[in-house]
Amino acid sequence: MSNKKYNLAIFIGRMEPPHNGHIPNISHALELADHVLVIAGSANQPRTQKNPFTADERAQMIKQIFPTDRVQVIGVEDYYPDALWFKNVQSAVHQHIIDIDVAQTLGCHPDAAYCDAKIAILGHDKDHTSYYLEKFPNWKFIEIGHRLRAEDGPIIDATHIRDLYFAEGPANIGHLVPKEVFDFMTKFYSTDEYKRLVGEQDYEIRYKKEWAIGSPVPYPVTFTTTDAVVVQSGHVLLIKRRTEPGKGLWALPGGFIGQYERLEDGVIRELREETKLKVPVPVLQGSIKWQQVFDEPNRSLRGRTITHAYLFSLKDQPKLPKVKGSDDAEEAKWFPLDIVDEMGTVLFEDHKSIIQTMVAKLVD
Repeated sequence: MSNKKYNLAIFIGRMEPPHNGHIPNISHALELADHVLVIAGSANQPRTQKNPFTADERAQMIKQIFPTDRVQVIGVEDYYPDALWFKNVQSAVHQHIIDIDVAQTLGCHPDAAYCDAKIAILGHDKDHTSYYLEKFPNWKFIEIGHRLRAEDGPIIDATHIRDLYFAEGPANIGHLVPKEVFDFMTKFYSTDEYKRLVGEQDYEIRYKKEWAIGSPVPYPVTFTTTDAVVVQSGHVLLIKRRTEPGKGLWALPGGFIGQYERLEDGVIRELREETKLKVPVPVLQGSIKWQQVFDEPNRSLRGRTITHAYLFSLKDQPKLPKVKGSDDAEEAKWFPLDIVDEMGTVLFEDHKSIIQTMVAKLVD
């Protein structure tokens, strides 16, 4: 029998990238528990300046630093609403407990291992973004904020590391990340993906500067957009974005609401402008089955952006209507709904979650 205090220690984070604040946490978790499960968030998403590395790449970096079977890394997707994310984290932990035979160690049935295993979750309750740490009351919370600091310095911040990286390359981040991570980021620096992300970063900086307090506006701006989820014969209509942000990614037809425009009018206007969908406006209006607001504060890198999604369920036909990309859309195309579930790495922002949430209303 092990003399560790816990059977399993959980460490959750995006780790974009894994840095010198994360490593002592994982080492501390190894001191506390027989096994450590690192949950890399924001998995199965397109590369952005906020999430430049895939979950597999982050797992590879962490496993190079900790080449032991006692440390495992899995990716978990972001979900809207959050309840789905909490459920998936719990399921991942339960499955991991079964995989590492904690049930056998405890002498209990695998189905009971989740309840009987001694589990700790390590984290830093830094601000509103750390609310998830309170959502696992059956796990012992261990505060590790002090371990995120460099020697006699401030807390190491992944955002600061990314800002340096996309502004200057890897030259000035070597003291902030482990060698394995530095080597990976140096190699990534020479890729076309890095150059594309630098362009996205430049766009974001310009965009936020235009709307900064004291420039054109005296207070923080909240943007209002609409998105059209158009479903017909088991397919959903998507457009490929022509420009930043998300240039080249697939997205729902939509955009900013006009100054003197109602939401429903705005979503239909954007739909017709971007896809040239030849369905009369009255038919589109009569096809609206659901409307829902998506307001997660960090859903867009452009800033606080609240979108109103409309579900259009068109009558099934043996042939899908012709569409053509126009305006802000490079291309418009119908996609089978089952394929959309696998398109997380090429779908803009939270549009995968919007589609899944809205389409579920068709079977409620």
